[in-house]
Amino acid sequence: MQPLAKLLENIIFAHSADNQPEFFKRKLLVNWPEISGKLSTRMCIERVQQRMVVLGVYDTAWMQELYCMSDLLLAQINKFIGEAYFTELRFRYVNQPKIKLVQLNAGVNSNGTKNKVIAKPVLIKLSVQEQTTLKNIADPELRLALKNFLVRCKS
Repeated sequence: MQPLAKLLENIIFAHSADNQPEFFKRKLLVNWPEISGKLSTRMCIERVQQRMVVLGVYDTAWMQELYCMSDLLLAQINKFIGEAYFTELRFRYVNQPKIKLVQLNAGVNSNGTKNKVIAKPVLIKLSVQEQTTLKNIADPELRLALKNFLVRCKS
């Protein structure tokens, strides 16, 4: 018996197998944490266009290191999907998504003792309207300051 996630993955891939570019794109997106390994904490997939993968990198120093390793990364991606389909990697600096902690089970239980506080991380995302508005701001410093302010407001 297969886990549900694996079953859904097989169904998705079965319907896109006749469209190879879409199949490779889906396989890359679904398996990205496995393909990138520990580097997934340093980067994410921004977009996939034809045979090019654009990776968002959370740190400029890491962007330089990953650029130097781009041939190795591209080979790893193509090896995983089973064909030398992707031909180019590009890197761009992106802000790492902010995570806030939400406390669960805080308070006093029925016998008068305090519940153990469990912190659960919650990803803070900006709405589509907020992202669109930020993209329209020409000054990059102002855009970054306003984005950081929005994230702080939501946390």
